[in-house]
Amino acid sequence: MYGISAVSAGALVGGIALAGAAPAGAAATAGADVYQQTGCVDYGHVEVCGTLHSTITVVNTPNGHVVMRGDSRYDTTVTFDEGYSYSTTGSAHYHLLRKDDQNSVYFDRLSEVYVDPFGATCTAVIDVHFANGEFQFEQRSFECV
Repeated sequence: MYGISAVSAGALVGGIALAGAAPAGAAATAGADVYQQTGCVDYGHVEVCGTLHSTITVVNTPNGHVVMRGDSRYDTTVTFDEGYSYSTTGSAHYHLLRKDDQNSVYFDRLSEVYVDPFGATCTAVIDVHFANGEFQFEQRSFECV
């Protein structure tokens, strides 16, 4: 039950999390895009409410490369009909460089704090770095107190 909500975070954060300054000599295609979503979904015996805030910047360099940077934050609360609930707070950051229509360098950091109905707090962090056609590292940490 404990752990990073990779499916929900990936779906929410996946394509809309990026922000940062443009490299020298480059210009943002359309500036930064900011997304803010808040809402609840009732699944019958459980209600899920959350907020997502993401910023994305896409830069086309003069030599034809594409640089994308982004950041996202999200908060969710899951409430069961029986009266108990749990919450998660997370963030994601990624940086992508595309050269010749290939992902050349990719870095992603996803972290999440989960508080269960009994008061335990768990923190999960995933760091991934991809370069030169292969994963350079993938580090995961998970701790509950």
